[in-house]
This record gives sequence, structure tokens and C-alpha cells, in this order.
Amino acid sequence: MKVALIRQLLASSGAEKELVDLLASVDDAEELQLVEVMRPGVAKLAKTLATERTRVSKLNQAAISALLDELQNTKHDNATFEDVIKRATKDRALKVADAVEVAKLFTGEPRKFKSKPEAFDAILKRQIADKRGAARSSQISGIF
Repeated sequence: MKVALIRQLLASSGAEKELVDLLASVDDAEELQLVEVMRPGVAKLAKTLATERTRVSKLNQAAISALLDELQNTKHDNATFEDVIKRATKDRALKVADAVEVAKLFTGEPRKFKSKPEAFDAILKRQIADKRGAARSSQISGIF
């Protein structure tokens, strides 16, 4: 099977443009030649994944789960929720990476945060949006 056929199948399936472009550069190659072309990229990807696993293992999982539980338990009480956020922002034991992980898990967004205040601000915004949505749905249900 020629690489060109593999590229056509990937392109028709909606694969990433970069991958399709890479394969276009070696259209006339056979499968074994493709393996040689892709080996450096796969090695780089494996190294990146190993780094990510190391980063995740260094997180303070106990602190993250405790803070998430506390946020979930207080999300219906604005004053208490804001107190939890303020306390967590000032907590020096909670590192930026931990705060980012809490924000990702609480908001459900995979976005990157650069600081603890930015991460906790996103959590507050999510809590406000959730409360607003709940209020709207209760108002609508009262109409019908």
C-alpha cells in the first residue's frame, strides 16, 4: 500500500491537516519508509507524554480533592464559596499547578491558567454562571 492511499483515507476521515501534509511529502514511499519518517515525531510525542505524566504525578492530589469537595459542597452559598476561594488563594501549600488542576476539574475547561488568582477567578465565574443558569431554569419551570 502506498502512503498516498493512507493520506487520502486520513484526509477523508477529517484527520489533522498537519498529519495529512506530512504524509503528502512522502506520497511515493512504501509503509516501511513511512515508519522511518514518522519515528522522530513519535519519539518526541512519547517524551511529551512522559513529561505530562510526571507533571500530573507531582500534583498534591489530596489537597486538590479536598478543595474540590469543599467547593462542590459550598457552591450554593455565595459567601461561604467566596471564603473558600480566598483561603485557597492565600494557601502557600497549594501551588499554581494544583490550583490550575482544581480550576480545570471544577470548570470542566481544559484551558491553561498562568496564576492561582486567574484559576480561582475562573472558578468564581463558573459558580456565578451555574447559579444564574439554575435561577433561569427555575423561573422558566414556574411559568409552565
